[in-house]
Amino acid sequence: NMDVQDGYERTKIILGQLLTFKSNESEDNMSAGVLEFISCIRKIQCKTGLACYF
Repeated sequence: NMDVQDGYERTKIILGQLLTFKSNESEDNMSAGVLEFISCIRKIQCKTGLACYF
């Protein structure tokens, strides 16, 4: 279903933007694995032009 796929894509984009928000205060409490994952999302966002907050 195309609507479900579009909703899924929007959810991924919004979640990625929330996790990579520059002023994310909770990064101090995140494990190294989670921070590495967020770093990967940031790189993808910059390459695709979806968002780049850092």
